[in-house]
Amino acid sequence: MIAEKTGATRFMLFASLIAALFLLSGCTAMGVGQGAPFFDYTYLMYPLLAGILILALAFMFSKIFNLQHWTAIISDELVQVLATGLVALCLFGMQVGVDGYLVNAFTAATPTGTVPACAGHIGCANDIAYAQLSTTGVETLLNDLHDAGSLIGTEASKGIYCSMLGVGFTLTNCSQLNAFRGSLTSSSFATMAGVLDIYAQQFLLTLAKNFSFTLIIPLGLFFRCFKLSRQAGGALIAIGFGLYTAYPLAIIAGSSLLTGYATPIMTEPAPLAPNALKLTDHCDPYEMHSDVSRKQFDDYASQLTDPNIALSTTYLVICKVILMSILALIITLGFIRMLAHLLGSEIDVSSLARIS
Repeated sequence: MIAEKTGATRFMLFASLIAALFLLSGCTAMGVGQGAPFFDYTYLMYPLLAGILILALAFMFSKIFNLQHWTAIISDELVQVLATGLVALCLFGMQVGVDGYLVNAFTAATPTGTVPACAGHIGCANDIAYAQLSTTGVETLLNDLHDAGSLIGTEASKGIYCSMLGVGFTLTNCSQLNAFRGSLTSSSFATMAGVLDIYAQQFLLTLAKNFSFTLIIPLGLFFRCFKLSRQAGGALIAIGFGLYTAYPLAIIAGSSLLTGYATPIMTEPAPLAPNALKLTDHCDPYEMHSDVSRKQFDDYASQLTDPNIALSTTYLVICKVILMSILALIITLGFIRMLAHLLGSEIDVSSLARIS
């Protein structure tokens, strides 16, 4: 009786796994609304089928060579393959649900024609995060700072050459404008760091979009089917799913956190007007009155220290780009560690968190 119950249990487990695989294949073929998978989710079936094939071969060898102690081991591994199939089905359902909801919300809330061209077709949460990073405006700020610094250098280098009784000397009546070049250079360095940060985040999003559900997660599912590599498989699944799902969601949530309030204190600073950092008046090196040059210097100093310009540049570079990227990475690493723990693996992300 016990043997019959054990055989029936194994048969039910195997039948459940096959049904889950067919369900996964059917959902992939049908798609789910506008949030249909960006790529072929049948990649999740291949490692499970490979695991079943290996266990079937091991079962045949155990019968051929009369290795009875292999039967219990194969039965335990078959249960783990079933659990791995359920994990794959859960990952598939969660990703399709998240993509479908966010794509529909983004499409309804975004006016037609405002999606940046570099973002391409918006088909998943990864695309939405990429589009939001593309519209931060930090590259425009860097170009404005570069143009302002170049114009200051051109104006400050203006001078006149005088020659009297064979003696020549040069007067640089505009050199006082060089005082602003140090601040503009420092601002350009900080903004360049923000631009590189944006490029790094977009690289991670592209890497996750192309390889998470096609290589990293399928490889993790295959490793998780067997006891010797189960912890490595759980770690790979957590890394792939964290980068593909948690990381874009953290970027989207961070952007909404900064711009979603309507109170005067938390309102997002207005973007800089075109040419807001440039010198408005050209310096005349033939001007003999020092009061005119001093007024031009004071006016440009007041322009740069205007609260709107200072708040907008600081908010954009420090808060919206650098701090939000660090927060998104910390959230993603925490999610990866939690998911890996649920899958029976442990990942030490403390050193990576310090790097972020």
